[in-house]
Amino acid sequence: MVIAQIAAGLGNQMFQYAMGRAMAVRLGTVLKVDISSFQTDHERSYELDRFRTTAEMASPADVRSLTGLLGIRNGLKARAVRSVCQRLGPVGRLVTGSYVRERHFHFDPAMLSLGDRVYLQGRWQSEKYFCDIADIIRDEFQLKSVTDEDQDIGQQMEGHECSVSLHVRRGDYVTLSQQGRVHTILPVEYYEMAIAYIRAELSRPRFFVFSDEPLWVQDHLRVEDAAIVNLRGSDRGPRELILMTKCRHHIIANSTFSWWGARLSSRRDGIVCAPKRWFAPEEQRRRCMDDLLPTTWIKL
Repeated sequence: MVIAQIAAGLGNQMFQYAMGRAMAVRLGTVLKVDISSFQTDHERSYELDRFRTTAEMASPADVRSLTGLLGIRNGLKARAVRSVCQRLGPVGRLVTGSYVRERHFHFDPAMLSLGDRVYLQGRWQSEKYFCDIADIIRDEFQLKSVTDEDQDIGQQMEGHECSVSLHVRRGDYVTLSQQGRVHTILPVEYYEMAIAYIRAELSRPRFFVFSDEPLWVQDHLRVEDAAIVNLRGSDRGPRELILMTKCRHHIIANSTFSWWGARLSSRRDGIVCAPKRWFAPEEQRRRCMDDLLPTTWIKL
């Protein structure tokens, strides 16, 4: 049994699931997900149930069996749990039957040597953790059902040879204080550079804009041949992400949401423009970014 803690927003949830799913497949065991973090996180909700994911829900007893009597609470490391990241087994494999916490932001190859019966806590933001099951991940990250509205928009995107998804993430990137902000707010100049790059490479691109602040986009970002995608409903996030995948080319924000929108695209020969600066300055300095963005993406 592998248990993956699922926490934070949709893009993070997808990375956490993909890490756990890949490990379970390699070990030939079952994957369970622990969604207890959402009991105290009132800003986010579990959204993977909109997709064709196959993991079971972990019970409190399942979690305790791998993390110790205290379990894991509020996304933090519980005291007195055993961390397999601190010790290796006799044959170089990490000791099993314990709690595993991500050690750093970039890819950690030691995680590929984990044995069965582990609880995974982390962000795991590198496709190197799950590239060997990329087709499985792509199949499971499909919506269980598609609305007529989404189908119509998706057909427009797929029907245009030069369709481009453009994601502007603001929201909590703006509302958090500068001291508490992990991600930087991308300047308009980044989008202007990315749009210019796309226009230089493509003939008559058609832009489909996704944003949590569409009015800000209308006021500050002038894009010819653009349509703003603004869905309604509690399942808006998964639906918009999947619509992104229908475009051939992508301009992503510094957000795991549009990272997945670009990476799951069925049209894999497209251009993807991504920002070099992903985090706020202090966070950027202390993190190694080598494994977040695929090498074929254009970093601006």
